[in-house]
Amino acid sequence: MFTDIELATMHGGHSLYTSSTKGKMSFIKELKEARLLYSVDDLKSSYSDTCENLYLSLLALELAAHCKETQSFAKKYASETVKWGVDYREFRSSANDLYNLIYLVQAEPSKVEKIFKSEDARKLRERTQLPVLQLNGYLTSLTTPNNRDIYFLMRVEQALAIKNSNSKEIRRLLSYKNPTDSDVKQLAYRILNEFRNRLSQFDLLPDLERQLSKDLTFDR
Repeated sequence: MFTDIELATMHGGHSLYTSSTKGKMSFIKELKEARLLYSVDDLKSSYSDTCENLYLSLLALELAAHCKETQSFAKKYASETVKWGVDYREFRSSANDLYNLIYLVQAEPSKVEKIFKSEDARKLRERTQLPVLQLNGYLTSLTTPNNRDIYFLMRVEQALAIKNSNSKEIRRLLSYKNPTDSDVKQLAYRILNEFRNRLSQFDLLPDLERQLSKDLTFDR
């Protein structure tokens, strides 16, 4: 029998190593694999899919920020995102994947066309107005309930023209004032399943698999 994390790892296309085979080099290899983007050349998605992936990442952080067991993890990742600069003017190979997704979504239209090699991407970018200032405020105050805007994610959903029905349902469940334990488990399952299917190399996924497998206590 495999653990949930082992099954998730295999499902995501990662290799499992035994303790006898793990060494410094394998550890470095695992760290390298746990990134979606090292350069814009690694990009495999369309502009609209990149918007969807950014939104999914924010939904995952939103759930983690609401659960006592995972708040510190969510705060750390959010802090690592904004520390590279709040204007997202360039791709940074040393930054985390969320930072670079934000850059790709809100880059100048001409850059978007060049990166995605698509005129349609440029046209979509011209119609997409990600509220970057509010996004930075959201990330900065992610684990401070009294300072957070509960309608922010809905506005981002509209700004990014999100169409994915699973993401919409996750956002709806997150808006419940007092979700049941069953609702929270469903949220964790849905988010992990979406990441495994769409973002198996995302740097946030290994931590999500560890953190969201816990018994979570939702704290609005």
